[in-house]
Amino acid sequence: MKIKFFLQLIILSFAFFWTQGAFAEVNITKEEVFSWANKRGEELINALSEEDLTAKYQKLDSLFGEYVDSEYIARFAVGKYWPKFTPNEQKQYQTLFRDYILGLYKTYPLRINRSNISYRVYRVEIKDNNRAAAYITINRRDVEESDPLKNIIIELEIKKDKGEKKLTDVKIAESSLLQVLRGKFYKILAQNDGEVSWFLEDLSAMVKSLKEQAILETNEFEDENIIRNENEYIQ
Repeated sequence: MKIKFFLQLIILSFAFFWTQGAFAEVNITKEEVFSWANKRGEELINALSEEDLTAKYQKLDSLFGEYVDSEYIARFAVGKYWPKFTPNEQKQYQTLFRDYILGLYKTYPLRINRSNISYRVYRVEIKDNNRAAAYITINRRDVEESDPLKNIIIELEIKKDKGEKKLTDVKIAESSLLQVLRGKFYKILAQNDGEVSWFLEDLSAMVKSLKEQAILETNEFEDENIIRNENEYIQ
């Protein structure tokens, strides 16, 4: 259960915060990074605390569309193999990759009580003119003090480009989501001898499997809600 919660947190943090990696010569300040990171965290927690699962996913998908540059993420994930994709294959891959990310976090239908979670930016470090790191602590009030997931530290890599602050990576316990995705897709491509068409077939099968799993998880989640509501009514 602890491992599953950890994976849920990583996936959802990644899905919500990630964005493109273009750089520009601008000045970024600790104050604006602090404010931005706090607001994004509050929006995410509020979306996750939505009780209706359909509404929850609509909010998360909307946030994903607003804050995530899936094109950049997809290209980074395949790295050196990107030039091997034809224009049509690139387009197909981009669509499949977006569906993969959206399907991935839907296999973990979190039930979060807003009153049990606190989110706080406790430090901001300026990296250069347009990049900074925000260090976040997430405290769970619903677990014992001895639980290793009582307090979770997350590092957000943030950049400022054209006046907008965007996140370029999420790190938890020295694990980078950017590198995790690249490692996964590199492995698939290597197993396919770098053959893009085979890779796309495998990715399509992965997306289909995630969608099927998400349906099962959603049904189980809704059944649990029905039982919980009936028990509350009886009491």
